[in-house]
Order: sequence, then structure tokens, then C-alpha cells
Amino acid sequence: MMKFINFKILSIIILLVSFLQAAGQEEPPKDPNSLNRLQAEKPEEPGPNEMFGKVLKPSFVNSRGEVDYAKVRRQKNDILDVLRWMRRLEVEDFLVWEDDQKSAFWINAYNVCVIKTVFDHYPIEASRIKMIFYPAESIMQIDDPFEDKYYAIMGNEYNLSDMEKNAVDVYGDPKVLLALSQAAVSSPRLRNEPYTGFRLEKMLDEQVKQTLLRKDFVAPDHKEKELAISRLFKEKSEYFREHYFTRTRLKARDESIRGILNFIFISKPDSNWVVYKNPEFDVKYSYFDWRLNDAKISD
Repeated sequence: MMKFINFKILSIIILLVSFLQAAGQEEPPKDPNSLNRLQAEKPEEPGPNEMFGKVLKPSFVNSRGEVDYAKVRRQKNDILDVLRWMRRLEVEDFLVWEDDQKSAFWINAYNVCVIKTVFDHYPIEASRIKMIFYPAESIMQIDDPFEDKYYAIMGNEYNLSDMEKNAVDVYGDPKVLLALSQAAVSSPRLRNEPYTGFRLEKMLDEQVKQTLLRKDFVAPDHKEKELAISRLFKEKSEYFREHYFTRTRLKARDESIRGILNFIFISKPDSNWVVYKNPEFDVKYSYFDWRLNDAKISD
């Protein structure tokens, strides 16, 4: 009798343990919407317009294209966020962008990194030797700023000259050079908004037109029979020669400047065309003002 009771108790215990084990292994009911809900709640990675807009914005860059470098330093997390984003951007993601988006990226990357180059040395300490050639408040007081300063972008390192070349190569036209700021008074005006892919053509055309209207970029003097153009054209003449040189126009002009003059005429056709083609008008390069485009200086 006792053995039968023990066996019965043992059987109950075994059944109870089995039930508890089965209950522990039972999976909770699946919510068919749980994955979708998690994906919807997951924050998206900010896009290039949002990221570059952290630096290229009215609170940092005024309507004259001048930068409040002191304020950028005080709110340094904004520019550091952009640099971190460019560093972790995946090449695979970049490659699926539209060509205009890629072009806008390199223009914005250059302009942000030229601000960062000044940011790293601000306020700029002038060298007595360099002051012979450049103003005290100038990016050129920094050692080789366009060649020697590298930035991590998509797993590679680029200096400002690399970014400039990428901008021209990807867009396929050197007019993008007039969208790049050299952090100088005489450089193209820095916009206080990022260039965007879907508006790139319109923004560049507007930028080129405004830049070529400046007297320090194109200034014909009919009395002296001179045509003064920005020294930037001289420094970047190979780009304009490659894209705008023709043998059928401006034959009387020296080949070294034909590409530049063709670009100016195509981008800014006006009554001064006779000046561009007339060899009696000497072409000279304007003084390039390397003073820093610092909003605090002009204020």
C-alpha cells in the first residue's frame, strides 16, 4: 500500500515538473506588428542637408558670406557633429545618391572643412614672415591650409585641394569653383545654407551670376583698355582651359586665357563681349584680398 502511494506521489511530481518545463519553454504570442513598430520608432540617420545645415546657417554665416568664427567655436559641437557624420558615412550609401547630391556633398564638405581649418587656429596668430605677403588675419597665416590639413571622409583622408578636385570632377564643370570659399574677402561668397542636390543647378547658376557681377571678379576698363579678372581664375586656369577652351572662338587671345574668357562670357553674356575678344584690351588679374572673412572683423 505504501509503495503504491509513493509511486502515485512520484507520478504526480513528474507530471507537475513536465508541465512547468513546458510552460517555461512556451514562446510568448507574437505581435505581427512589433517589428514594424520598432522600425518606425527607430530614428533615421540625419541626411546631408540636415547635417551641413548645422554649420552653413544664418546664425554662423551672415548675408555677406562672413563667418562668426568666435560663435562657431563657442558652439563647436555643431561642426564636430558634421565632421563625425562625414567620417562614418558609408561609401555604399554615397554611391547610390544622385550625381547632383554627390556634387553638393563635395561643395558643402569643402566649405565646412575650410571653416574648420580656420576654427582650429582661431584667433589666428600671424607670422612676421608671412605678414610680408598676407594680412595678419588670414587663412594663409596657417601653414599650407589647402594641402596639409586632412579630414576623414568615408574612410579616406582628403585635404581641401582633394575636395575641390572631387567637386569639379563629379559635377563636370569648373563653375563649382565659384561655390567654394577660401575663407577670404576676395573668395566667392559663402552661402548661409547648404547646397542641395535637387536645387544644385539653380543655386550654382545664381552663385555664378552674383560672383561675376562683383568688380573684384570681372571689371572692364574701357578708358584704360584693360580687363581685370579675379586672380582665382589664374590659379584655377587649367580647369577652365580643360572645359571651356575652343579653337574657334577668341582666336586673337592667348590660349592660356581663352578658357577663362569663354567661361565668363557664357556665364555672363553682356555688352562687354567686345572687350573679351579684343586683344587690345590687356587682361590683368585683380588684387586678391586674403583678409579673413570674419564677421567680427567687418563689424
